[in-house]
Amino acid sequence: MIEKNKYIVAVGTVRKPKIQAVHKAFHVLPFFAHKEIEIIPCDILSGVSDMPTSREEGLSGAYNRAWNCRKKGVEADFYVGMEGGMEKITINHKDHYFLNFYNYITDGHQDSYSGATLAELPDKVVRAVLEEGQEIGEVFDALLGKQDIRSHHGAIGEITFGIIQREDALYFGLIPALSKLIHPLYFI
Repeated sequence: MIEKNKYIVAVGTVRKPKIQAVHKAFHVLPFFAHKEIEIIPCDILSGVSDMPTSREEGLSGAYNRAWNCRKKGVEADFYVGMEGGMEKITINHKDHYFLNFYNYITDGHQDSYSGATLAELPDKVVRAVLEEGQEIGEVFDALLGKQDIRSHHGAIGEITFGIIQREDALYFGLIPALSKLIHPLYFI
């Protein structure tokens, strides 16, 4: 990777918590210390269902968001896609459903994926997603009498009593994906 004083990062979303998570992830890594980071939000569709229900679909949505920014003609050093979703994991013959965040970052040459969180979802939320096709945030809004939690602290914020905010979960998930693109161990 060529070291520069300024990096442009295109992000396949206009949602504030996701933009903030990307900004924070780029600023915390030593490689980007004292560098200018310009974030370009892109209003992009993921190309997957509104509520991904598998790891494959979530990672595909993240990939699509990043590459669709590039296809839209946005010039950047990095392209980032993030997708929230629900993932089923069978443990001891019982299905459990988890909130998860999926990430993809590319510099146009190298790819990097990551995921984060795995917070088990309440049964009422799972049923509404699977049976009624609702999004997790919408279900939480309805159950708790709130509006647009996904643009603020998110379902993870509700599950954790506000201790983990959506931005935090996204940020921690982005670090491994971004690290792969810049860490010397991947280039040995």
